[in-house]
Amino acid sequence: MPNFESGHRFQHVLENRHREIDRVTNQAAQLHSYTGRFVISGLGVLDVSTTVNFPITFAQKPTFTYGIELEENWSVAPGTVPTCTAMVLKWQRYERLAGIFSYTGATLGVTLLGSPGLVWVVYKMMGPAYRNPIKGSSGTGSTI
Repeated sequence: MPNFESGHRFQHVLENRHREIDRVTNQAAQLHSYTGRFVISGLGVLDVSTTVNFPITFAQKPTFTYGIELEENWSVAPGTVPTCTAMVLKWQRYERLAGIFSYTGATLGVTLLGSPGLVWVVYKMMGPAYRNPIKGSSGTGSTI
């Protein structure tokens, strides 16, 4: 006669294992990117900074790229194209393990030369990130 109780336990163990695999998969760092933008207006030399919070948690310091675009209906005369430099002034991070950090945001510094009016600064952060990090027991904060 078959033992239905052991079959039920096996099914329960199998379901728990599938849940564990889903949990680990959701936490595994995978390549992600976050793109944002903000506007700068004015003429001449402008130095601004802004803080951005990422909607994902990067497992290591992400790469940072940027560019600018003019607001629609703005134009520039030849030789007066604005130039832009940007950098990360400070990373928002927390220590996951001794000496290992996760990154949750950054303060960006931007210098714009010769702005013709409204200029959008477009930036991108890219690197391994957690889609659904589990936090709490390690004292790292709330879940994103």
